[in-house]
Amino acid sequence: MVTARYGPQADMVLGMEVVLPTGEIVRTGSWALPGAKPFYRWGLGPNFDGLFLGSQGTMGVVTKLAIKIVPHPHYKTIVAYGMDNPYDMQDFTLEVSKYELGIADHLVMVQGGNWPLVMTRWPKEKVPTDYEFYKKLGIPPWWMNFEIWCHSKEELDFTVNKIHELAKEYNAKTGHEIKEWKLHPKQIASRLKKPNKIAIPYSLWKAGFLFITWYTPWKDCAEFAEIYNQKLEEYGFPPVMWIASIDHCRQAICMPIVCFDYTNPEDVQRVQEVNRITTEIFLDKGWLNYRPDPYVHAPLTFARAKAYYDLLVRLRKVIDPNMIMHPGRLAMP
Repeated sequence: MVTARYGPQADMVLGMEVVLPTGEIVRTGSWALPGAKPFYRWGLGPNFDGLFLGSQGTMGVVTKLAIKIVPHPHYKTIVAYGMDNPYDMQDFTLEVSKYELGIADHLVMVQGGNWPLVMTRWPKEKVPTDYEFYKKLGIPPWWMNFEIWCHSKEELDFTVNKIHELAKEYNAKTGHEIKEWKLHPKQIASRLKKPNKIAIPYSLWKAGFLFITWYTPWKDCAEFAEIYNQKLEEYGFPPVMWIASIDHCRQAICMPIVCFDYTNPEDVQRVQEVNRITTEIFLDKGWLNYRPDPYVHAPLTFARAKAYYDLLVRLRKVIDPNMIMHPGRLAMP
């Protein structure tokens, strides 16, 4: 939950213990040296972590994992800003994140989305689907939360005030009007609590929802949201979008949330069609699926990256010569 500051979860790994399909036990990083602690991931040579972290269970079984831990200071809050479109969300968030030595280092979770995220938390029979209803509640069309952690009240106040200052500068420079979304203390407390309810839709569409998550460069996340929401609406789904910063806006994790009636075969078929069509579009743009499925994402991805796939298959045969591991989500033979 600290990806905005520390990068993707894999960057927190210092070493692993893995049981290979042959029964061998391997440790990575400095942990590979008998008696050493897992303090340095690059260890004795090339780093093997990626073979297992990204293999979706096809290369071995991770039995131990050493990760970095981060402090949880006492001074925390949420500052939220609302805007009319995903491009202002993208560009303003980047302006804040450029203050990497100082302001942005206090931002541990930077996540936002659009107003339909709100209705996914309501019982289906009570969900108003007209934005005008939500507008009266003060919910902006698009918004971004900046979760701030500091060691003192002085640090916290300085960070909050700087974000407000940057918002004024952004408005003056662009001629746009992003506004602070003033949150009730209960809203702040809810958003600071983990797991964060912003990212957990439930109760809508007979509780049928599917997270289809992608990685993009941060400067592409607004385009991603625009394309995916258009496709969702084309196929009769609400355009629900959640986006978070990774490592000071170097990357974005984009999570369309497809809400549907899982008891309706036609809904399920439409979900599959949306998934396939958007996957074709996004792979052509160079974006990567976060949790590939073996039926759509993996085959379409590897068809475009044949040399990489061939090397993976060769490595798999070395690590698993008897081919006892499940093909997994990567659909490797």
